[in-house]
Amino acid sequence: VNEGIKSQQDKARSSMEKEATAKSKELLDKGLALGNLQANLNLVAFIDPLCPHCQNFMKLALNVLKSRPDVLFHLIPIGILGEKSMLFSKSIIAASKQD
Repeated sequence: VNEGIKSQQDKARSSMEKEATAKSKELLDKGLALGNLQANLNLVAFIDPLCPHCQNFMKLALNVLKSRPDVLFHLIPIGILGEKSMLFSKSIIAASKQD
């Protein structure tokens, strides 16, 4: 009985890992990459362009990139402060996809 339960758990875990990997790739495709694309250290940040705390974070991130070539920030714009934030976030995503 324990082997059967373990087998079911392993299958469920594997399925969840595959789904999470696919979702994370989809999410990162919507974001902005800042830094060295070959970096060993990848950091993901969800930012609202109209949030003052997020704006401070962006200043910090840009300073980090000046001294840390081993860092890549994946910035995911999200609109949590209202309709203007949502529109601005969508605009940033669309603009980042332009050639």
